[in-house]
Amino acid sequence: MIGSETGDNWFYESPMYFPQASSGDANFRAIIASVAEQVLPLGKKKLATVTCAEVQGCADADKIFAQLAPGLGFEHTYRARASLAQPDFTAECLSAKNSGAEVFIVIMDTNSQGRVGAACSRQGYKPIYASGSAPVVDRFKDDPNLDQMVAVVQRLPLVPDRNPGQR
Repeated sequence: MIGSETGDNWFYESPMYFPQASSGDANFRAIIASVAEQVLPLGKKKLATVTCAEVQGCADADKIFAQLAPGLGFEHTYRARASLAQPDFTAECLSAKNSGAEVFIVIMDTNSQGRVGAACSRQGYKPIYASGSAPVVDRFKDDPNLDQMVAVVQRLPLVPDRNPGQR
């Protein structure tokens, strides 16, 4: 089997699996470390995280973020699990805002990420959002609620590019 959804560890359990990128715990460690590399030089140290409540991979991400954040230089001020089916994330946004978080890692699907951005904007909260690459889509660049979003990309796109490093 070639490829993975990058959220689970089972891709490392058989020599017949060929993940195209880091998956599961390795992916979540890479996400928080890469976000730290991008935002800590900006002086952004206060971190909020929200991960989905539906799958084990999100529980794993929540645990890994909490374990690694202090050692990377973050002050992990807010941590939550939320449902992908929630129509609104105002409670999570207010809690993150009240914690003083400047960076908000959101590990949820594409539509939930958009709803988080909209809910936080309605509360006057504009953190730097961060995510893994899987749920980040092109329309986010035009979404003023997700301005300054950083995404961790674990692999090169499968389409040709003019980027010399990719060639």
